[in-house]
Amino acid sequence: MLARHTNRAVAMYGQTPDVEDLGLYGADLMNPEDTKFTFNGPQGVELVTLFKQMYDAKPLLPEALTATYTGSGKKFMAQQVAMSSGSAYLKNFRTDAPGLSANVGITTPMSNTGKANMYLQGVSVGTRCSSRWPTWSATVSARPCRATRWRA
Repeated sequence: MLARHTNRAVAMYGQTPDVEDLGLYGADLMNPEDTKFTFNGPQGVELVTLFKQMYDAKPLLPEALTATYTGSGKKFMAQQVAMSSGSAYLKNFRTDAPGLSANVGITTPMSNTGKANMYLQGVSVGTRCSSRWPTWSATVSARPCRATRWRA
């Protein structure tokens, strides 16, 4: 493992999974009635187990387990984390991490479903949705028209 080969100087990943990752991994997030979270099914348990194994083996940054940790991007630019999701620091690479900038690879998110995620906290309306209200897409859902509703 990367952490072992670098004497724990480099972590593999700098954040824990969130509801978006559970959806990308194929976990059913809600029951068919959309009244109860059900992400603790087989796929959800498997993803959390994988992250627990990463934490135990030390390739996951320990500080990533705190509710307020936001340093994963900075650790990535300092080359202390091997993978980072999102593009918040992308424009800073050339100036703040020039050694990293020439060697960054960008790819689609890892997923068991073969699908990319929707923009977190964006507004979307499902194409097969009968609702007239836009929906808040806080989750990757097969039924985005049943996400949390709000009025525009």
